Amino acid sequence: MTPQGYLSLLLPLVATATECPYESYDGAILVADATYCSTAAPVCAVDKACRRLLSHNISSDQVKYSGYTAVGNLTAYPHDELYIGNITHVNVEDMELPSTLRTLSFDNVSTISLDDLYGDVIANITELCGIPEFVSCGLGVIPWLFEWPPRLETLTLLDNELQTIPKALPPTLRELAIQDNALTDLVYLPDGLTFLNLYDNSLENITDKNWTQLTFLRLGDNPIKTITNVHLSKQLRFFDCEGCPITNMVLTPETFEALDVLSVHNGDQTNFEGFVITRDIESDGNACSAIGGTIRDLWQHKSNVTVRVCVTLPHSTNGPF
Repeated sequence: MTPQGYLSLLLPLVATATECPYESYDGAILVADATYCSTAAPVCAVDKACRRLLSHNISSDQVKYSGYTAVGNLTAYPHDELYIGNITHVNVEDMELPSTLRTLSFDNVSTISLDDLYGDVIANITELCGIPEFVSCGLGVIPWLFEWPPRLETLTLLDNELQTIPKALPPTLRELAIQDNALTDLVYLPDGLTFLNLYDNSLENITDKNWTQLTFLRLGDNPIKTITNVHLSKQLRFFDCEGCPITNMVLTPETFEALDVLSVHNGDQTNFEGFVITRDIESDGNACSAIGGTIRDLWQHKSNVTVRVCVTLPHSTNGPF
């Protein structure tokens, strides 16, 4: 065979290598791409040359993936949930997701560039557990131009060193779990939530909140001293202020009734109904009288702690809520 003939045989191989979009990557790249994966196994792992890594055995029903350094083209991914975890850094620069994906989670990923998760990529996500779910990812700060999925309903940002709630969360959001961070205020907290987990932050005051749609409220392990003008309703099923050093708790009659109807939580971590309170609360009687309120015992005979709160007069229909 002539040298030209050998060259013609080699050219397709060279073209294939240079066309791989992941040539600058390291490690195993998760893809669901018919170019590299098979019909029987639509999800597979490839290397930087787009060679399939047969050592990665991925089952047909698998939705959790551990140790992948990058996520590539997943447009043929067959499931509506995707969990990526247990890696120091994951590259999502070339990630493409199917329109059918609803839940996206990053768990125990030390670093991830949110700038690469631009709007179109995650537009169909409803649970970016929620961006989808970021658990122990050390985000610190959400980029201010970051575009949240417009139909996002559930967002989990557990243990990410956040000092503020992310800005511009979509109005569709109903469940926010942002525990184990460093929040000192609730600026940018969206309205309309039904589930709110603020456990283990640095909050000292909870004031002026219309939370009548909440069914779940967790405030425990915060240095909260004051709770005033917080509106709750009988939709509430779970309230937790474990370890809170509250010295001033002022409630409307409606909020008092919404809390008082709850029974003590039995500790079942699969069934969150009731209340959790572990420290006595003794609101100031003189300060309560000065605003026309009355000191009342909350959860009397239901707990081994004493909770004495100030209950104000029935609120005016001209009030802020």
